Amino acid sequence: MQLQRLALSEIDFQDETYLLQPVCRQEPTSSLVASLKRVGILHPPLVEQAGRGRYRILAGRHRLLAARRLHFTSCDCRVQPATSSPLENFTLLLEEKITFTPPTIIEQAIFFKKIRTWLELEKAAQRFLPLLGLEAHPSQAEKLLRLNNLEEVIQEALHAGSLDPKVGWQLEKLSFFDRMSLFEIMVNLKLSVANQKKITLISREIAGRSKTNIATFLASEECQEILNRTDLNLPQKTARFMGWLLEKQFPSYSQAEEEFTEFCRSCHLPPGATLHHSPFFEKDEISLTLTFKNREALRQKLPLLKELAGND
Repeated sequence: MQLQRLALSEIDFQDETYLLQPVCRQEPTSSLVASLKRVGILHPPLVEQAGRGRYRILAGRHRLLAARRLHFTSCDCRVQPATSSPLENFTLLLEEKITFTPPTIIEQAIFFKKIRTWLELEKAAQRFLPLLGLEAHPSQAEKLLRLNNLEEVIQEALHAGSLDPKVGWQLEKLSFFDRMSLFEIMVNLKLSVANQKKITLISREIAGRSKTNIATFLASEECQEILNRTDLNLPQKTARFMGWLLEKQFPSYSQAEEEFTEFCRSCHLPPGATLHHSPFFEKDEISLTLTFKNREALRQKLPLLKELAGND
C-alpha cells in the first residue's frame, strides 16, 4: 500500500465492488463537506488500482464525494496495487470500518454476501465474525445473510438504525405483503424498538389465531380508521393504535378492564385513593392505594385509618 496523489477524474465513483451500504448515494453529507472545506481530508481514502490510470474505491467514498463537491482536482489516497486479491482488500475494508465507523448490521450482511464469492462461508465466519464481536459459527453468518433478502427500503432502515435488527430478522420470515404492511406502520408512526417488537409479535399471533394474514388484519376498517386519523398527533395515534392492538390480542382482558374502570367510577373514591386489580385479573383481589401530600397529612389521618381498619 502506498500513499499517492490521485486526480479525482481517475477514480471510478460508479464501481460498487466494495460498497457495503445498501444504496450507492452520490451525495455527501453537508457536515462532511463543511469539514473538508475547513481542514481538508485528514484521513486519506483507500482505493485499489483497477487498471492503467483507473482506481476503484475501497473505503472513504463519502470523503471523495465531498472533495468532488468542493471541486478538488486531486487528493492523497492510500493505494492498493492491482495485484492485491479481493480477499485482501475486503479484509482491509472491514478493518477500516471497525476502526473508524463500526459497520451497521446491514453492512455486515452485505459484507458476507460479497465475501462469499472469494471465501467459503464457514471459513469467512471463522475469519471475520470474531472481528465483529460475534461467535465464529456459520449459522451467525447465515443469519446475517438473510437480511439481504429484505427490500431495499427495509435495508436502509436497518442501516440508519431506525429499524431494530431483531425485528428485521422477524420481518424476513414473513411474506412480502405482511412484511411491508408492518414496516409501513412502523415508519409512519415512528415506532420505538419496543413497539416495533410488540406490533410484529402481536400481529403474527392474531393473524395465526384468526387464520388470516397480517396484511389483511392490518387493512381492517378499525385499524385504518385509527391510522388515518387527522385529529391526533403522532404520540396520540401511536397510543390509540397500540391500545387497539392489545384489545385484539386480549379481548376478554380488555372487557374486564372496562368493567373494572366502571366499577372504580361507581365507588366515588376521594382524591388520593386508587383501586387496583390483580395482574391480568388472575384473582378477585382488589387493593386500595391512598396517597398523602406529605408525612404530616398521613399522621393526621392515621387515627381514622386505624379505626376503619379495626371496624368489621
